[in-house]
Amino acid sequence: MCQPRVDRSVGSPSLEDSDIRIEKKMELEGKTVEVLAEEQNEQDASLITGRLSNNAVVHFPGDTSMIGNLYMVKLVECKGFYYIGEVVADA
Repeated sequence: MCQPRVDRSVGSPSLEDSDIRIEKKMELEGKTVEVLAEEQNEQDASLITGRLSNNAVVHFPGDTSMIGNLYMVKLVECKGFYYIGEVVADA
């Protein structure tokens, strides 16, 4: 008797899971959150790339003197896998 095939996709994110993750990220759009400025953006030197406490990526205007500091950033737009933001104040 043949054994049934094992579904190797168990634990893999489905398209529905991806949609849910994007919806969750979009819930933060418009909110002001604390961001750690990590590095100058590789594609646009006028932007700094930072991270939220949940490890989400945010790009916002700034310069290299901001790296290593915390800022309150308004998340202006969710681009799916990252946010575009603007600094509101130092954290």
